[in-house]
Amino acid sequence: MNNAVIYARYSSQGQNEQSIEGQVRICTAYAENKGFTVVKTYMDKARTGTNDNRPDFQKMISDADKGAFQHIIVVT
Repeated sequence: MNNAVIYARYSSQGQNEQSIEGQVRICTAYAENKGFTVVKTYMDKARTGTNDNRPDFQKMISDADKGAFQHIIVVT
């Protein structure tokens, strides 16, 4: 299986909804290029990246523990 998820996040400083849309667009293109099937997109809006106290991030970790997907795609 080549199931993947996308994780996108932005902080409230200097970023906005378009930041997430751009990340998802880049990640989707990457997935298509690599032959991955994106099964879910997790998004945390206006959340800091300095800790893991982010709702969708925690959900993604929980889903990973259950074996729901094999790959996580992010923009760095």
